[in-house]
Amino acid sequence: MKKVFAKMPLYLGLSVFVISVLVSVVTVSNKNVVTNQLTQATVKSAKLSLVYNSPDLISVIVNSEKEIAGADVVLKFDREKIEIIPSSLIPGQDFSSTGGLIDENSGNFIFSVLSSGDSVMSGVMATFKIKPKEGVAGIETNISFETADEQTAVISKLENENILFQADSLQFTLPAN
Repeated sequence: MKKVFAKMPLYLGLSVFVISVLVSVVTVSNKNVVTNQLTQATVKSAKLSLVYNSPDLISVIVNSEKEIAGADVVLKFDREKIEIIPSSLIPGQDFSSTGGLIDENSGNFIFSVLSSGDSVMSGVMATFKIKPKEGVAGIETNISFETADEQTAVISKLENENILFQADSLQFTLPAN
């Protein structure tokens, strides 16, 4: 009987060690799961691009790995070469918009769109018309997104945060009149 009690501290010590190792493993595993979820939640994954459809249409395309709630779009263009017609703004099939406007101070074309469907992750957000200025046909020009200070933003439906990762500009040649 004395031998059993003599080894009791050894057994208790081993039991406490094993339990503490198991608790540590479970705690560290839970922290990794939470960290991975937070990392995935804040990953910016939306890409915006512009497509020119001759002779006078520009489409704004979005492609994202997350559901989109909407977007604010600010486009910079050369006002001496082209004119954007704000009243021609037509939202894409899965989006709605109140229209666009030209900011007279910056010369940018500004509009917002809201997702009108569930699970919208990609597609044409909007299309609008352009018109070459008098005497500039056959000249190359470009339109680009203003991304500084998150002027252009794609908002995630779940996190309600800007998930814009990339915004490609468009360079094209104006058709002859």
